[in-house]
Amino acid sequence: MFPVGTAGSVTPRIDGTYQRQFYSDIQNNKLGLVAGRTLMNGRITWKSASQDWETAAGATNLTNKFYYVNKVFGAVPTNITEGQPGAPREWFVTVKRNF
Repeated sequence: MFPVGTAGSVTPRIDGTYQRQFYSDIQNNKLGLVAGRTLMNGRITWKSASQDWETAAGATNLTNKFYYVNKVFGAVPTNITEGQPGAPREWFVTVKRNF
């Protein structure tokens, strides 16, 4: 938290999450392997000096990394692998008033 005089305070935040590679397919087939990933999120929050108001802006998946949440390798004869992509970069803004 960084005080900004009578304007209140500003608090920056950066965090990261890591998920190592894993198989989401019961056969542990290499086509069902989900690669490991590191995702970064960021947020900056302003609070008024009276603590009545709070505004925040931030983003998830700051690097806009493409990744899969899971993959499923189809059985022979199709040999199709299906996967669920993870969320792309998303932005948000919040405003909060305490009574």
